Amino acid sequence: MRIDIFFALLTAILLFFLFVRGGLSIAPWVPTRKRDIERIHRMAKLQKREVFIDLGCGDGRVAREIALRNPDAIIIGMEISLFLFAYAYWKNVVFPLPNLSFQRGDIFQKDLTKGDVFYLFGRRESAGDIEEYFQKTKGRGKRQRLLSYHFPLPKTTYVRKDKGITEQATIYEYLLG
Repeated sequence: MRIDIFFALLTAILLFFLFVRGGLSIAPWVPTRKRDIERIHRMAKLQKREVFIDLGCGDGRVAREIALRNPDAIIIGMEISLFLFAYAYWKNVVFPLPNLSFQRGDIFQKDLTKGDVFYLFGRRESAGDIEEYFQKTKGRGKRQRLLSYHFPLPKTTYVRKDKGITEQATIYEYLLG
């Protein structure tokens, strides 16, 4: 009986870290709509050798599409959920793109100073945390941009927004450096 309780608890902890932990960071996994990825690409305006970082990349769909459309840029997807990271990583192993890579971990523990353009689909409640993090870790003189899908930052004024057409989420663009 005791061993059953032990394994049930161990399984619950494992499932928590595999599936739930990512949702407690900046957002639960809700994929970006496919029709909005074109707008993200247009707003990113990536130049040769620029670094695009998808913060909380989920299954890697945005990072992968941006990599396909910008072969001369460097695309990095970051994800905290082991399950979603593994899916994105292995999809890139099976269908490799030379300019695309994935990193697992908490974005608040990563060095983001090399990024030029960041993409984020977070929760309204996490927007302030993201804003504060970027204020502390500005790209050391580098002009960085953040594209925030659906939720504006609470204190920083956006430089541009794209509302799209009916029923599309607004994408906000911010200058960070």
